[in-house]
Amino acid sequence: MKKLLFIALVLFGSCKKDDAGDTAAPIISSVTTTTDRSTSISSGALSAWVQIKGMHLATTQTVRFNTLEVSASALYATDTSVTVQIPAAIADSLTNKVTVITKYGQADYAFRVEIPAPVITAFNPAVGNAGTVVNIAGNWFQNLEQVKVGTLTADILSKTDTTIQVKIPDAYTTPGYFYITTTTGGTTKSANPFGMSYAIYDDAANADWWFGPWSADASYGSTEKVRRGTGSIKVQYTGGYGGFQCGSWVDVKSYQGIRLSIYGGSGTKGMQVKLYINGVAGTSALLTLTEGAWTDYSVPFSALGNPDILSALVIQEFSNNNSLIYIDDLGLF
Repeated sequence: MKKLLFIALVLFGSCKKDDAGDTAAPIISSVTTTTDRSTSISSGALSAWVQIKGMHLATTQTVRFNTLEVSASALYATDTSVTVQIPAAIADSLTNKVTVITKYGQADYAFRVEIPAPVITAFNPAVGNAGTVVNIAGNWFQNLEQVKVGTLTADILSKTDTTIQVKIPDAYTTPGYFYITTTTGGTTKSANPFGMSYAIYDDAANADWWFGPWSADASYGSTEKVRRGTGSIKVQYTGGYGGFQCGSWVDVKSYQGIRLSIYGGSGTKGMQVKLYINGVAGTSALLTLTEGAWTDYSVPFSALGNPDILSALVIQEFSNNNSLIYIDDLGLF
């Protein structure tokens, strides 16, 4: 019994002596994924788990990717590896290095964190003039460098990681796409341009178009609810599936689609209207209304049968409800 106790004490003492004796500075030899630990990688995505391989890593205290420190709960160290999760955030500046700091030193290794390009999900309003303040929503706006409308640089009024508020420049005259550039993620182009290339209704009806409803009362130049400017089209549907329609004869091959804003009156929450063109109700877009607020819609011609000519446009009530709506900024982009 005494002999066994003696052996145990010797072994325990030896382990403590070995741990305490490794005072060498850390060495990083490679980085791999946690699923393929034999293949070295030079970059990794945000939030990805990786394994840092090397020597003298057991006393790891800190791991940094670029300038961002990994939380202690997201790293697991042995003498030959550190399993760690890349932070989900984007650093203010990029070193393109992973740094391991142990009790006895520091090691750097070339490793690039893959930064997403900025993402634009929406902008509001969709139409405006020079001086209009626009709110752009999206993600990955960290390290914002500039915002352009077409070729013009917009003034940035405020910004967060997910929103940017800009002022349309004084030189703005024609529709342009938003381009957002960050120093870490590059440049992204909005899916649709800001503004209209051709107005059907913009404070006043286009003189080349005829307007007329069915099972609805319509008035033009209403000042009750206005998206922009001084007037809108007020449409009170008087029967289920009534419609507002307008028409002309426009070659639309050089345009991408139809843009409009609709204000949902009382009781329209969750209600829909159907937009279709040229009398073909089968090719249409259903637009969900927002009660008590304006909603901007951009409907590409690809969703409406890719016409060459636009001869008629219909906005039909589609919830069998006598809804009240206001229409503004109706045109082509």
